Amino acid sequence: ITLDEDTAHPQLILEAGGKTVRRGDTRQPMADNPERYDTYHCVLAQEGFVSGRCFWEVDVGTDERGVWAMGVAKDTMKRKGWINAPQDGILALFHCGGKYWALTNPDHTALAPGQLPRNIRVYLDFGEQKVAFLNADNKELLYIFPLAPLSGERIRPWFRV
Repeated sequence: ITLDEDTAHPQLILEAGGKTVRRGDTRQPMADNPERYDTYHCVLAQEGFVSGRCFWEVDVGTDERGVWAMGVAKDTMKRKGWINAPQDGILALFHCGGKYWALTNPDHTALAPGQLPRNIRVYLDFGEQKVAFLNADNKELLYIFPLAPLSGERIRPWFRV
């Protein structure tokens, strides 16, 4: 997948032709278009999906102190102000301080992977109406979300760093 610079928060720096993202120290001068996230350090992929099956893998690194979230979001989700997952159309995993959660409602679901993942595979399946997250290093299933909350929408890979 390739990240969509038009959606990237101004403090995010896209590199390697839109294949990697990191948070910079300051906001970059960017147009405040309707697609751009303005509060949370998020970015969407350019690609969107409405049917079929696909997967992608993300190198989340080994820094246990890192804070990130990743998953899928409906194309029409709001980009300005406070964002709640999954109420605002996001199905994602969250990592902070070496701990993992599935961003479920009303409370987040704590996860306890057998091995801390360095690479996470996101598997999107419209036929089975699910999105699954796996530790790509050992194929351990981390969590499965039903796609029902995003039903009928174009879905895009979503990242927060």
